[in-house]
Amino acid sequence: MRLVRERGGTYQCRRTPRGPACSGIQASCTLVFGALCLGAYHHYRWPRIVGLIVLCVPLSLVANSIRISAIPAAEVVVGWDLTEGWPHETLGYLVLAFAIALLQPEQHRDG
Repeated sequence: MRLVRERGGTYQCRRTPRGPACSGIQASCTLVFGALCLGAYHHYRWPRIVGLIVLCVPLSLVANSIRISAIPAAEVVVGWDLTEGWPHETLGYLVLAFAIALLQPEQHRDG
């Protein structure tokens, strides 16, 4: 389904041809890879790394929900079509970067 703006400012949901599945699973795998890299970089012990990997599941669900919600919101608010092409890819990378940033530990400064 795709939100299409009709004449007169009304919106209709239209069926679109089905393409390959969105990259939600790929984003989840990338988050897990990011958690493993983060653990290796900070020399975490395995229990903390496993905790980061478990955290990737709800984090990827939230990130993908934000991405999916942003697509019709951008269409309605500013008229941007983020359903395909480079805008869709860019939105996916931005949301993925946001999710990876949430995996970063809080840095404490002494003093």
